[in-house]
Amino acid sequence: MERSLEEAQRPREKPTAQHVVDALPVSRLTHAQAQHEVKCLICQEEYECGESVTTLPCKHLCHPDCLGRYDYFVD
Repeated sequence: MERSLEEAQRPREKPTAQHVVDALPVSRLTHAQAQHEVKCLICQEEYECGESVTTLPCKHLCHPDCLGRYDYFVD
């Protein structure tokens, strides 16, 4: 879903505190998840079964290292 120009121009909230990001669940990607969640939300690289992934509050997955390089905002 694309954001409107008005939404894109409004000031963003502050980045989420690091302790909140650190509290997000990290797990090993199962075979079933790897078939459903094919790419990391941030880097767009394909997942491999068994690698570590962080589950975001929106239920998307990403590599923990990618999340560390990304300013995660809560609107």
